[in-house]
Amino acid sequence: MEEIRKLNEEEKRNLNPYALKIIDYRRTGISLNHIIGCPINCAYCVRHFWGNFDMKQPHLICSDEAAVKQLITHGMFIPNEIPIQFLHKATDPFLKTVKPHMFNVLKQLDDMKIKNIVMLITRLEITEKDLEFLESLKYIRVTIFFTFSGIEDSRIEPVARKHIIDKNILVMGKRKKVKFIQYWRPIVHGWNDDLSTIEKVLNYSKHFDALVVKGLRLRPQNYAYIKERKIDLNAEIQEKKIFAESALKVINQVKDEKGIEIPIFRKTSCAIAYVNEIPDYNLRVESKMDCANCSISQQRRCLEYCSFKLDKMKVYELEERLQKKIEFEETIGGKIVVSNLSYEEKLFAQHFLKVKIV
Repeated sequence: MEEIRKLNEEEKRNLNPYALKIIDYRRTGISLNHIIGCPINCAYCVRHFWGNFDMKQPHLICSDEAAVKQLITHGMFIPNEIPIQFLHKATDPFLKTVKPHMFNVLKQLDDMKIKNIVMLITRLEITEKDLEFLESLKYIRVTIFFTFSGIEDSRIEPVARKHIIDKNILVMGKRKKVKFIQYWRPIVHGWNDDLSTIEKVLNYSKHFDALVVKGLRLRPQNYAYIKERKIDLNAEIQEKKIFAESALKVINQVKDEKGIEIPIFRKTSCAIAYVNEIPDYNLRVESKMDCANCSISQQRRCLEYCSFKLDKMKVYELEERLQKKIEFEETIGGKIVVSNLSYEEKLFAQHFLKVKIV
């Protein structure tokens, strides 16, 4: 295995605490990130938000073995159920030096007979050997989100090149178990929402199991970086992701004209659920766009998964996992209001109890 240097204590003290957080919890599931640092330099990268963008070489926060131990002993880890996001926060899992560590962690989890879906996001080349390894895993279920936005300005995306997706599609054709989702992100007005780019990106869609479209999270840090490089951006800083809504109508029109049958999703968990034939654990059973793209059997699967009342035994187990007494206040529009949980704890509570928590 090619070595990645481990951060020393002084280096850790100089980093944002969030960058050093190995386990956190998101809408898409529990997140494991024990390697930080990336040389790709995407202009809009979220690493701007916590001051890690200048770390170009990947570094270990802890060993692979320590990362696995933290995951499987964490109170928010649910074996065999909610997906694991792996190495998505501050690096790319298919970087040359990161890949062996990614494989090592997956092998350890697989040896434990853990059956969770593991979500990997990359914009890099996936080789036949990579696919052979991922296909060899007996229990872990791998879903790869391959990012290809059609953006050609190298100031924005230095490595988003046609030859990479061409190679990956040849490899994908040999898959049997691994799921591949086309991750079309970000779609930004003036960058990649023109008809020519939309047609180019959709030409690849038929090779994937599903397509996810996403916008851009624009905050002061990456906004300043983009403006400093004189990149045109017809958008303002805001907390929610910006999305070229008008592009979606064109995307659907071109998709229909080309006879591309794979579904388009706005929500990541909906795509994960669809390709793996599981319920949407985020309980989005009323999404006008995403539900309309699913089969009746998939919609039924999601609806049957939802609980509409609290299971007292599950609540007790949740409180034990979170080490706190949960204060349930009222139910509004089918959603249960709680007053003493953090954002991450609310997400986990919703996944664990299978009821909507706010």
